[in-house]
Amino acid sequence: DDWKVTSRLTLNLGLRWDYQSLPAPLFPNTAVPGTTAYPDYKKNFGPRVGFAYDVFGNGKTAVRGGVGIYYGRIINGTIFSLLTQSGVGGQPGYTFNCALASTCSAPGGPFFPEVIATQPASGAAKPSAMYLNPTFKNPQIDQVDFTVQRDLGWNSVLSVSYLGAFGHFIPQYTDDNLCSSTSSTATDCAAGAKTITYAIGKGGPLNSPTYTTTLFNHRPNASFNQMIDIFGSNTNYNALAVE
Repeated sequence: DDWKVTSRLTLNLGLRWDYQSLPAPLFPNTAVPGTTAYPDYKKNFGPRVGFAYDVFGNGKTAVRGGVGIYYGRIINGTIFSLLTQSGVGGQPGYTFNCALASTCSAPGGPFFPEVIATQPASGAAKPSAMYLNPTFKNPQIDQVDFTVQRDLGWNSVLSVSYLGAFGHFIPQYTDDNLCSSTSSTATDCAAGAKTITYAIGKGGPLNSPTYTTTLFNHRPNASFNQMIDIFGSNTNYNALAVE
């Protein structure tokens, strides 16, 4: 809605509601809680407010500004990975089951979701899992702008603007099933710890400093390979525009 409050002040008011309904998990895995349910957040309200003000009432100097909240989707590629990589299928997350030759040989076959529904046998490669962090929500961007504009005459206008965009719940991915120095006391991590010393640079030992580091080749949760946690991060963008 545009509301002309006075002859010099105009307000722009708006409100938008976004809702994304995610499908139910195909292969919920109780060993990985994030695979048994997906967020169903219904509070994505995005207000938008803007204004334009004629400072002196002569149409020469204007001040404009606005702020709004905008939401994005959890993209289809991420949803597909969540559905098919819960850690209960084949490696790396799902494998087509061609036991039925009629479907595997059909044009365009095999057909989804003909996947292995049980974990690989002992000794086989461990499955990977992907899941949404419990705190994850739809990506959100808060946008702000503020502009001062002046008519200089001679068909010329000078404007100085501030632009800001602040992101929340921007998708990021991390493997939570990694050993590190903070988890090296665990039996499975300590067993795989190996300290190595290496040199950087060309030349002999006199001019090549050496460094020592610890590598880990075990998984804290031995039932899985990667355990990819999709979590939200924050971003900040600030700009000054002079026109």
